[in-house]
Amino acid sequence: VKDSTGRTLLITQSGGKLTALDATCTHMACTVAPDGSKLQCPCHGSQYQLTGAVIQGPAPAALHNVAVKVTSGQVVLA
Repeated sequence: VKDSTGRTLLITQSGGKLTALDATCTHMACTVAPDGSKLQCPCHGSQYQLTGAVIQGPAPAALHNVAVKVTSGQVVLA
């Protein structure tokens, strides 16, 4: 999903809670993508948990959370 600025967001759900993450890898700004139960950066191999936390670098930091809410059945920025 892209937001109004063109940034790619990944939406995950766990226990009924939605989490939106900026899909930009914190290492070299490539776009991460779902890969089974993790998020994978295709450029240099960084891996993230579905919460955005780093599993394996070279990414130096977690993916950035983006505040979202559900309004009329639609996920929107909060």
